[in-house]
Amino acid sequence: MLTTLPPLFFITAALCVLLTGISKSGFAGGLGVMSVPILSLFVAPQFAGAVLMPILLLMDLWICGSSGITAGIGRPKWLS
Repeated sequence: MLTTLPPLFFITAALCVLLTGISKSGFAGGLGVMSVPILSLFVAPQFAGAVLMPILLLMDLWICGSSGITAGIGRPKWLS
């Protein structure tokens, strides 16, 4: 499947992940929700969501493990 995707898809996917990351940090407002529709211009919406979902989950786990959420109780045992 990856060999049949146009190279512009990978560039767009990288920009969508960057846009979503900036949006999650609070700088771009709600522009992060546009990532799946933008990727849907190249592939099916289900595949676009499947491409972005693991990246977004890893971003959330990384932030939860290193942010103030765990500052009062220490690092979670599953991260150590």
